[in-house]
Amino acid sequence: MATLEKNLEIANLVCKFGERNLLDLYEEVIVPSFFNNKNRKAGKSNFYFDEVSLVNLGKDILGTKDTIAIVGRFVKQTQLEREQYRDASGKLVKDKKKLASAPSAIFALILNNHRLLYAAETKYAPTTENFRSTLSYFIRNEQINYKDSLPKDKRNPFLKEFPIVEITLTPLTNQKTLNENIYLFTKLKKVTFILNDRNSEIDGEDMFRQMQEVSDESGGQGKFEITNNEGLNQKVIAKEANKATIQGNQKIILLGTDKSGNKLKIDNEDVKIQTSVNIVQNNIFSSVLHMFSEFTKLLKSEEIKVKKTDTETQKILNKIDNNKITNIYEKEIE
Repeated sequence: MATLEKNLEIANLVCKFGERNLLDLYEEVIVPSFFNNKNRKAGKSNFYFDEVSLVNLGKDILGTKDTIAIVGRFVKQTQLEREQYRDASGKLVKDKKKLASAPSAIFALILNNHRLLYAAETKYAPTTENFRSTLSYFIRNEQINYKDSLPKDKRNPFLKEFPIVEITLTPLTNQKTLNENIYLFTKLKKVTFILNDRNSEIDGEDMFRQMQEVSDESGGQGKFEITNNEGLNQKVIAKEANKATIQGNQKIILLGTDKSGNKLKIDNEDVKIQTSVNIVQNNIFSSVLHMFSEFTKLLKSEEIKVKKTDTETQKILNKIDNNKITNIYEKEIE
């Protein structure tokens, strides 16, 4: 089959029900959110998941067992509209027409560590933000549906233990690109670190671990700012920024001026990991194996960092019915 070279995006998807995590409501809420053929209408477009599967991607290099992922196609069903066109003589001709369109992307949500692998299949494919907002909409609805299915006296206790879902999606950063961008500043005046919610992982760096613990205990979102209008030490900031962003658990905002004196702002989106991957047309499994292979290479080269699969996560993964999992790692990559 034909292959297309596309950009692979990698992000940390954090799904929180208060203090509880994505896998804590896996069967009750997460499974129907992906597999029940839902649609989300937004403006003139409909978003939906298609050809979704639960798959085994092979050995978990961050754990003791296998890598399990939800994979599929994410589609934006829409209509392209035109009001006029330019004819051969150069004259504008009024001619209203509509054309149905369904651009798509392939995704793999790794359940061991909640990293999202995402690659556009077509031009004008839905974005990762479209993915986040659609998944959030589906999970919220399924969470409410599940709550309503409980006996009345169990509904409020359920929402107390599992508040309505909140999802954040933070791109993993390219450490080399981050370093290069920091040196675009002639004066780096302000750096802001914003602590995201996490799944079950905890950052290893002392400063950020301590900040996260205080943030968790106080029930707020942690934010740490460093400012100096005369200019910060870029070498030190580069080192701390790498620590903060390598796992995708913190957001960073850099503010200052460039060599022309113009204001300059850089954040995670500007330095996110993007690497090339071969997408196999009309073959989700082969495409996902290529995507996972690139993700594994980045891990082994330490360009990105992901914490080891924790015990609680593995316990939940162990409970998933193996008959529902397709072993695609044994299939040959085309």
